[in-house]
Amino acid sequence: MTAAKQSLKLAGGLSLGMAVFQAAISFSPSASQYFDAPPELVANPPMLIVAGLAMAGVLMVFGLYAFSGAGCLRRLPWLRLGLLISGSLYTLRGLFSIPKLLIFLGFLPLPQPLPPQELVASLVSLVIGPVYLAGTFRAWRSLSRLAPLAA
Repeated sequence: MTAAKQSLKLAGGLSLGMAVFQAAISFSPSASQYFDAPPELVANPPMLIVAGLAMAGVLMVFGLYAFSGAGCLRRLPWLRLGLLISGSLYTLRGLFSIPKLLIFLGFLPLPQPLPPQELVASLVSLVIGPVYLAGTFRAWRSLSRLAPLAA
């Protein structure tokens, strides 16, 4: 198995894991609040569930694109673009871990302490995003609309 396929399978598995986690916490206002859901959503459980499941759906689509890029599923439309968007959004979200890490370590002031789960969530995204992008760029030529996906 090529490194590109391994990266994309790992990215897909991590995304599907994130989707399951997101769906699970959307049914618990206290868990959602712990993971920094907006107070307006926490106060409205039906809307919290809808928003949480919608986000879980987006993460699931990201995972399906990764598995498609790895050749585990049929080719999805706009495969390269879908993988680039997935990897870029995860990476961008993960880059927010830099200021959070500086705040957490005390290098940047913040009126109240930063909850560690905020830092962890950003760091997880910072891991997943580059895995997507590495697999995508390694497999770029084989992800062409004209190239057959090898299993």
